[in-house]
Amino acid sequence: MCVRRVPVVAPLALSTEQQALNVDGDRVAAAIAVAIDADALIILTSVPGLLRTIDDPTSIVAETTLEEAESLATGRMKVKIVAAREALEGGVDEVVIRSAGGDTNVRTVIRS
Repeated sequence: MCVRRVPVVAPLALSTEQQALNVDGDRVAAAIAVAIDADALIILTSVPGLLRTIDDPTSIVAETTLEEAESLATGRMKVKIVAAREALEGGVDEVVIRSAGGDTNVRTVIRS
């Protein structure tokens, strides 16, 4: 019997002065995925996913290589691709970046 575990991470952090901090949740999740030897890392986002054309939400890239993802990423998506690279280089087999809402069939699979 195959046991699957799906940790869900909300990286909340406080400063030494007990002030809320904005931390890079994507990279925290990548580090955890590497540490637990995860098969996949799923990054949920408020945008459709990785786009070929930034102003065209229908230009979603369904599957790509890490190199192509790095060349296409702009803005905050670049940080997600950095997290993808760290996860893949750490032994995670695939990274999925997809919208947290909308069509559940839409996903971007990134492979090294």
